[in-house]
Amino acid sequence: MQLATRRPLSLLMLATALACAPTPAGPASAPAPAPALTGPPTMVAPTPGDERFTGRVRERLPAGPYTYLHVATDAGDRWVVTMGAAPAVDLVEVRNMGTQKNFHAHRLRREFDELVFGIVAAAPTGKH
Repeated sequence: MQLATRRPLSLLMLATALACAPTPAGPASAPAPAPALTGPPTMVAPTPGDERFTGRVRERLPAGPYTYLHVATDAGDRWVVTMGAAPAVDLVEVRNMGTQKNFHAHRLRREFDELVFGIVAAAPTGKH
């Protein structure tokens, strides 16, 4: 029984070692040009005091594993994206994890001037 348990682990370790091993040197050739890196979008950290905000949901846009929310706050309207389905309530509290300017949502085929990436929860009563 112990041998049967070791075999898959040994095979996995061998496959990993082979995949990570350097390739043998072949005839000298010019290195391939490096691909252009576009990288992930740059996030802007929330400013102090903006880590959390509360507002009323004006619009919900489900997009696969994300939900986009148009939230009306005391400071103005903001667009927020969160993982999963946001709570089905009118008043939400958003924990701002970062903001991006000029964000293109591929699933929605839509541009947002500013998008807050956040954690959305039902707002505690008496907040707004």
